[in-house]
Amino acid sequence: ADSALVYYLKALALRESAGDKKSIALTCNNIGVVYYRWGDHEQALSYYLRAQRLMEALGDSVNSALYINNIGVTCRDWGRMDEALASFTSALALSRAIGHVFATGYSLNNIGTVHEKRGNYPVALDYYRQSLNWFQSKNHRRGTMMSMNSLGNLFNLTGNPAEARTYAAKAYAIA
Repeated sequence: ADSALVYYLKALALRESAGDKKSIALTCNNIGVVYYRWGDHEQALSYYLRAQRLMEALGDSVNSALYINNIGVTCRDWGRMDEALASFTSALALSRAIGHVFATGYSLNNIGTVHEKRGNYPVALDYYRQSLNWFQSKNHRRGTMMSMNSLGNLFNLTGNPAEARTYAAKAYAIA
């Protein structure tokens, strides 16, 4: 991962010197991923925010919505639940406005994760089901699998191992 950061930083410098804003945003997002995986939430968030602002300025709503989700995931995992929920809600509104299949279902699922972490299991269950229904209605296999995993984890967490196994088996079949 150290070498990835070195190459991304070199790429960022080249892209900045060329003034290629879309490539700068993509590289900033990738740098954010590196920092996120290292657990450096502050650095990850700063790069994700820069990437998202650039995409928004470029009018790239799809990547903007996905990067807002990255911001939310970072905030959630950093324990900043109110900010995470605000990010996911914003990403959901943008995703729905542009009709982006993955970003919409992903945002719904991510909202569920915040409620799950807060112990509000009925609301989490509702959002996970909304995410699953959305992905299934669009025949989106990866998203369906993700939503089924979330449901299975929630059922396991809430003491319903039979339901957890059912969703885990369905997700595995898709995988």
